[in-house]
Amino acid sequence: MSPTPQRKYLIVRLLTGMRTGEIHGLKWKYVDFEHHQILVRETIVRGKVEYTKTDGSQREIAMSQPVYEALVEQKSRTGEGEYVFCTATGAPIDNDNFTNRVWYPLLRHLELEKRRPYRPAILARRCGLLPARTRSGSRASSGTSTRRCCSRPIPASSLI
Repeated sequence: MSPTPQRKYLIVRLLTGMRTGEIHGLKWKYVDFEHHQILVRETIVRGKVEYTKTDGSQREIAMSQPVYEALVEQKSRTGEGEYVFCTATGAPIDNDNFTNRVWYPLLRHLELEKRRPYRPAILARRCGLLPARTRSGSRASSGTSTRRCCSRPIPASSLI
């Protein structure tokens, strides 16, 4: 299979558990190659840069090796601009455009039911790949419990 332009985006998104607005609003100044971390500090909501959803949403995500390599490759493509993943003009990715032009065609290709691009853990839960409850047995309904339970990076070896 030949690499697609969205391959690096999907690697970072799926292996970090970042929310849509977080990855669409990710700026190079928040990618710390030296410490192998992505600093979640801002988000894109309806086309506007905003503070993260809550103070607790601000976090550091450790980069796995595939994420690190994808970001190094992406740096050579968009590193002169502000946003890590962006349009040809350097603007942040529009969620509706991404959903309609990339996400839905990908799901069709994989012969999966059409659904919005949720965070990876939520998508896995809705596809039946994760239980509907947290490890403690309570529902993962609050952002805090969902993040604690489900926002750990997905090991690349488990996707092979």
